[in-house]
Amino acid sequence: MIPTPHSLVARLQQSAGNADWDNFYALYRRPILAFAASWSLNEADCRDVLQEAMVKLCRRLVTFQGGGRPFTPWLLRIVRHCAIDALRRRERWRKRHESLDEKPPEGSAPLPNWLPDPAPDPMEAATHQAQLALVREVLGFFVQKKCFQPRTIEMFRAVAFEHRDPQEVATAFGTSRGNVDQAKSAVLSRTRRALAALDQGLSLEEAIER
Repeated sequence: MIPTPHSLVARLQQSAGNADWDNFYALYRRPILAFAASWSLNEADCRDVLQEAMVKLCRRLVTFQGGGRPFTPWLLRIVRHCAIDALRRRERWRKRHESLDEKPPEGSAPLPNWLPDPAPDPMEAATHQAQLALVREVLGFFVQKKCFQPRTIEMFRAVAFEHRDPQEVATAFGTSRGNVDQAKSAVLSRTRRALAALDQGLSLEEAIER
């Protein structure tokens, strides 16, 4: 599950400042886009979903009750509704541009049955993609803030994200297996610390300094 900065959410509920919204947007932009993309939406539609979700969030955030309740599923339910709306708009656009005499493709189904199901549990699959997007955001900040060399991050991506054999990665990068293992261990450890700091309410920039 994506770590949720509960103190940040609480501040947004009480008196939303621009800095708090900027931190929230930086943290959840890519997870929301990844969630939308898991519904087979194109890049433009994903951006529309992000914008609509943020507008709805502003209106509904006051209704979120914390007390141990996870924030991420609540947020992704909002995004899910926006994604379904985007699919319906796309389907309406397609129908408006079809010839009235054109027959529907063989085996086509009405919209409720046509909506993509990315996994047996779409929410779980999309949440997983959002989690990966958040980790990628953290890795990007590591490079930006020069916490690690880009080469170190790339070796970590190859092993952790692409599931390539460490020895194969070592050969590809012209280094030893031990260096690859060390890179994976160092980046993974710092990533976990950053995610834990995010869960305590720190901004993304503050979290990577942990």
